[in-house]
Amino acid sequence: MEAFAVLVLIVFSVVVQTVGRMRGAPNVPAFFWVMLLLSTMAPIATGWLVLNKGDVLDSASVAKAKDHAHVTVPEGYALLVTGQLNPEDSDKEDAFKTSYTLRVSAQDGKWKEKVTGDITKQNQGKQQIKAIQGETISESGKKPTNRTGQHVQDRFVLAGNGPVDIFVENYSGTAAVSLLLEVTQAPPKALWLWGFAVFSSLIGIYFQAWKKCDQVSGDLGGLAFYAVFLADGITPTASWFNVGTAFLPGMFLGWGVVAGLAWLATKYVDSGSKSKA
Repeated sequence: MEAFAVLVLIVFSVVVQTVGRMRGAPNVPAFFWVMLLLSTMAPIATGWLVLNKGDVLDSASVAKAKDHAHVTVPEGYALLVTGQLNPEDSDKEDAFKTSYTLRVSAQDGKWKEKVTGDITKQNQGKQQIKAIQGETISESGKKPTNRTGQHVQDRFVLAGNGPVDIFVENYSGTAAVSLLLEVTQAPPKALWLWGFAVFSSLIGIYFQAWKKCDQVSGDLGGLAFYAVFLADGITPTASWFNVGTAFLPGMFLGWGVVAGLAWLATKYVDSGSKSKA
């Protein structure tokens, strides 16, 4: 669990600095400590869910175009696609990448969608093939590759649930000899994570501007936004490098955008106080 250890290290490095600043600050609201705890647990809990496969409720395998598979996806679960890498090496470019397109449809015909992705394996030579972004109607985002260029797993939160038919529309390249399709627990819903991140950021701005809690808007917002980007693309095969780079967009939003808004709010509050004086 090297990747999860890196995640915890990142989170607690932020929390230790925040606690150090606030311990000496006067009149810190009790609710601040509640929000700090919630913002700390958000990326840790999300990271644990996305990095651990958990129970596999159903599974199937496909290996070529026009293959069919049938699985049952309950509510709250997702389709985890794992490439079974070809152990043989080749000089051909397509030996290091397999592109796939799956048509997923409910057996009752109520919904259908297509999911696409790429499996890449490490090139033992000088050339390394980069993974291309996989997309789905219900979820899309950057799919991580580790520093070697290898990417073997995608997770798709489908548009519906229940028994589904899976048809392979495209299967090109020889990096993966087959695709293992597993039904595993889905990450927290994006709407929930974004909602909490925005709420945590607004509370942080309030604490910083009106309660004079120094720099806490970025801390609360940055931690909460980290959970958002962990849920978007991180899978059980992700490396510590993937988990570390997932922190960067959260850092930009928290300590960039949210902290900037808090600075403006602080200026507004200070100007109002001076005018009243």
